[in-house]
Amino acid sequence: MFSLFLLSVIVLAVSPTAFSDDKVIVQTDCGPVRGKLFETLFDKRSYYAFKGIPYAEPPVNKLRFKPPKPKQPWTDTLDAFEFGNVCSQNIFLFGKRSPAGSEDCLFLNIYTPDVSAESKRTVMLFIHGGGFLEGSGNDNFYGPDFFINEDVVLVTLNYRLGVFGFMSLGTPEYSGNMGLKDQNLAIKWIQNNIEQFGGDPDKITVFGHSAGACSTHYHVLSSKSNSLFKRAIAMSGSALNIWSHYVPREHMLHMFMIANMAGQRLSTSKDLIEFINTVDAKFFLENIDTTISLGSGRKELELLWAPVIEGKNAKKPFIQMSPEDILDNKFNHKIDTMFGFTSAEMLFLIADEIHDTKLLEAFEQTFEVQLTKKKMDTRYETEEYKKFANEIRNFYFGEDGHVSNETLVEYNDLLSDVFIVHGIDKSAKAHSKGKSFYYRFSVDATLNAFKILFKLESVFGASHGDELCYLFRCHVFDELYENIADDSVEMRTIRAVTKLWTNFAKFGDPTPNDEPISFKPIQKNLINFVDITNEGLIPALGPHKKFMDFWTDIFGRYETHLVNSNVRDEL
Repeated sequence: MFSLFLLSVIVLAVSPTAFSDDKVIVQTDCGPVRGKLFETLFDKRSYYAFKGIPYAEPPVNKLRFKPPKPKQPWTDTLDAFEFGNVCSQNIFLFGKRSPAGSEDCLFLNIYTPDVSAESKRTVMLFIHGGGFLEGSGNDNFYGPDFFINEDVVLVTLNYRLGVFGFMSLGTPEYSGNMGLKDQNLAIKWIQNNIEQFGGDPDKITVFGHSAGACSTHYHVLSSKSNSLFKRAIAMSGSALNIWSHYVPREHMLHMFMIANMAGQRLSTSKDLIEFINTVDAKFFLENIDTTISLGSGRKELELLWAPVIEGKNAKKPFIQMSPEDILDNKFNHKIDTMFGFTSAEMLFLIADEIHDTKLLEAFEQTFEVQLTKKKMDTRYETEEYKKFANEIRNFYFGEDGHVSNETLVEYNDLLSDVFIVHGIDKSAKAHSKGKSFYYRFSVDATLNAFKILFKLESVFGASHGDELCYLFRCHVFDELYENIADDSVEMRTIRAVTKLWTNFAKFGDPTPNDEPISFKPIQKNLINFVDITNEGLIPALGPHKKFMDFWTDIFGRYETHLVNSNVRDEL
């Protein structure tokens, strides 16, 4: 009580904003923070950066695996000059897994052209990807320069990852989705404080990439979040993707297995809870597999630590219905949306097979692809599944077609459509009851980040993640920006995509003046989209229409087959 009273006195006594040379102090609900002045890469525009602002109490000890607690106020000015800890995760160096980060990691970063409360700039809050296992909001990939040039406020953040962010025991206290609840609290913090940083709390757009796009879509669907922002952009991910959530009941079994690895023979959930709250974080990271792989012969993508649909008994739930059920249940489409994908999404996950095409032989022989959200529900051994698999093979590779180095394009298309594009296509269409825009990123140039990381520069198309370094200044590739000419594909793409994204955030329309093209939302049966290419922006209809229709039919028929099979089994 005393600290809150003291803070209120300080708020009254201190000017909301104080300048000193290249630094500025801003007063937040939690206390004063000091930011630094920087300059953007190309346009040399000044902006202030506030790094490592804590938005929650450290989720440690009794707060581990629990919803986040709002940050308690501080009195001394916080120097927001350095990024906060990244969240606990494994990094891979020289082929070896190495634990990194900290559980004390709930920080956000704010970049603004002007801290005047009268500025009322549009706010864009970005949620990073990384399979719910890795990553951070730091500027190694997410520098603000190109967004600042478009006169918006950019926010990035950290949220709990892996077991710490998504473990669910299915109990009232441990219902899961801590990572999504972290993001939700960060959005609330921005709502309450962004005006002091020159942003407009009524003009917040949440956007994300991959798992961050899936998270963004969950915030659109969740009543806990969707009153906090106005628009959303989901880049290469959605809550309707096959990997978008996990079955929580299996987490309990995994936790007992982890305890067993520690030499703890536990038999009750009470003993298990005591164990998971006291064991060292490093032990989790060293003993839980956190790789993301499609496998070799059988192609599956199921994330063990991912969002869950929380039970009715959850004390502080984030979401308690499946995304499909929410959308089918008279959902209020009040949030403008934009969904998109890249032209060759799965390149980064088939990089090994591209570099050594002999590895394709395992899939060629088995030709098994996951057709259900829970991979164990795909009954690969049945004759009925084999008929579906043969239909899929013929559609992508032709009759008697083979998976080989000569059909890498078709192979990538197959996996991209199953695991990413079809879910995004369904999402864009589902949200067309409101205002829903749809794009494909097809640019193939020197800033395609994931192709660089996976040594795929000579391969066709734009991989998953290849749009990131055109939207953000990726400091890990700073040398690639040094010789970019004003009339280059790279510069034209940087200008084009940041203009589309920020126009959508500002006006609810990526091209409000129909310049340089007219980017129209989906309208009933007109599946409008824009292809972002080396040659510029190309409006068209129905991306991958033949493929999307095929998968809608396949998934629908296979689900019906499983339902009928289960009925027969019960009889």
